[in-house]
Amino acid sequence: MPCHGSILCVAVLASNRLRFLALCFTVLCVNVLSVSVLCVSVSAQTGASTTDSPPDLLALQDKVVEVVYTDGSAQWPLKVTQVVEGTTPGTLKYIKVQFKQERKQRKINANKIDEIILDDQHLDVEFDKKQRGLIHSPEKRKQRLKHRDEVIARLKKTRDRLWQPVTPEASKRQLTRQKEKIEKTKSHFPKLDFRVVETEFFTVCTDLTSTQVDGYLVSLDTMYRELCVAFGIPPTKNIWVGKCLVFAFSRKSDFYEFESAIMDNEAAQGTAGLCHQSSNGGVLFAGYRGESDTYFGTVLIHETAHGFVHRYLSSAQAPSWLNEGMSDWIANAIMKNDAVPRKQIKSANLIKKSGTWGDFLTAPRIEFDYYGSASTLVEILLRRDKGGQFRAFFRSIKEGKSGEESLKDSFGLSYQDLKILYAQQLEHIPTSLP
Repeated sequence: MPCHGSILCVAVLASNRLRFLALCFTVLCVNVLSVSVLCVSVSAQTGASTTDSPPDLLALQDKVVEVVYTDGSAQWPLKVTQVVEGTTPGTLKYIKVQFKQERKQRKINANKIDEIILDDQHLDVEFDKKQRGLIHSPEKRKQRLKHRDEVIARLKKTRDRLWQPVTPEASKRQLTRQKEKIEKTKSHFPKLDFRVVETEFFTVCTDLTSTQVDGYLVSLDTMYRELCVAFGIPPTKNIWVGKCLVFAFSRKSDFYEFESAIMDNEAAQGTAGLCHQSSNGGVLFAGYRGESDTYFGTVLIHETAHGFVHRYLSSAQAPSWLNEGMSDWIANAIMKNDAVPRKQIKSANLIKKSGTWGDFLTAPRIEFDYYGSASTLVEILLRRDKGGQFRAFFRSIKEGKSGEESLKDSFGLSYQDLKILYAQQLEHIPTSLP
């Protein structure tokens, strides 16, 4: 079987495992505050309506909207083809919609809708049981805007911010800059046979063969789709500014040369791949395949997942252990090889030997030897998730709260509690793999 076939298979088979992640992230009882800042899209929050005038729900006919459902999932773009008024004038009984270019229409009852977003504007709706219809809620709007202002103020203290909606103009400018970088790279490496391959959300510039690249594209698209589902973002929405730009080299020396000459980065030595994240929201991955097809796939997914987390909700950074642990967990779910389990064993053996992991939970950047402990902690928390705690934990961090404060709010655990849980898990981690 060609090497890309194995990657294609694991990307498809990984869906079941990632559905578990999505289930753990999904808020089963979505409340006003969670919808106000998270569930709509990664960048629409600061575009929220501030007007006191209630929206005319019956005027949604022929509009393109995003719908957030009561189970925490979201869908966009939906063209409203029919609006049916409830028994009380002004209320909404149900809407009929078409998804993208599909001919089939679907009915959505009012009691299944938690929020409707039109042109990045929240309509602040809720289902009224007495009136048996969807209505605008002034109280919901008040609470949403209050929460949004609190988040903005908290992020400002650390010089972070909620991501603004990406305008078509901003996306076009970024795509132009990305094309310029590709041309600059081609000019710098005249002897390399580059090809540029695009998907809906990724642009890949590479000297790898088309056979090799096909499998990586499947893995990237799978990661993007499943993370969108996990975070409550419509999978058809673009979280990137422009696209996520990927430079995949065959040889280590070319990757290092790219980092030095094109990215002005002299610190790439010893790495297999890097994710560059800019303050304007841009994300670029660069790395080399070397001799291991599946290992490079793991690095590619790990680093690109960092970029996804960077673009999620705000510019606030997750603690290093959580950021690395999440990226490794996702890479393992997609690629399904022994790279991450071996890291977990290596970290466990080091901690058993030393009897401590030092400032692991508070370190600005954890050491590579402890990435395995990070993904083990993520697994511990996901197993304790009983209805959206992990998503709430991650959201709270991106809203500007500390890691431990967010952990206490969502799971009721302190960092000391987390250490105890890990110590208990150590007993079940083998000392080696076959």
